[in-house]
Amino acid sequence: MGYCGTELIRRTIGLAHVADLDAIEDAEMRAECQRNALSLGRALIVNAPPITNVDELLARIRQHS
Repeated sequence: MGYCGTELIRRTIGLAHVADLDAIEDAEMRAECQRNALSLGRALIVNAPPITNVDELLARIRQHS
């Protein structure tokens, strides 16, 4: 899960942006989605060990959206 977190962060602020985020026309909404992605990415890195199944991953995603 930690690697997933690094990819979220890299694809949000790195050179390889995600088209899904870049395509959001409303600047405030795009910024909010980017903040959520960065927050989730950090949580996946810092709290990687406790996630043991898909339901836990989905719960973590919902906490950051």
